[in-house]
Amino acid sequence: MNATNRRAIVIGGSLAGLFTGTLLRSIGWQVDIYERSPHTLDSRGGGIVLQPDVIEAFQRAGISQDNLGVVAQERYYLKRNGTIQRMPMRQTLTSWNLLYTSMRRHFPDEHYHQGP
Repeated sequence: MNATNRRAIVIGGSLAGLFTGTLLRSIGWQVDIYERSPHTLDSRGGGIVLQPDVIEAFQRAGISQDNLGVVAQERYYLKRNGTIQRMPMRQTLTSWNLLYTSMRRHFPDEHYHQGP
């Protein structure tokens, strides 16, 4: 069976389901995602540090990594004695919503089934 004949159904189209469906499509699978929520799954929170694995998954799926967050150059820590410690730490900060909507735009509507 070649990749174009492979089919998958993903039950639960939240962030992990959408990652799964998007990556399977990137290697030639036919994928349908079934999400039980009748509402869009945006606005689920923020404060996520963008990890290298997520960037790699976006690259493999052919999704643009432009504008996936805000780059922070350092962190500040409040020490027990009340002083503040600054630590250089370059990271990209993102949100659940930004990751989800980036993938959702990339996944075809006709294969994303929402609601009961």
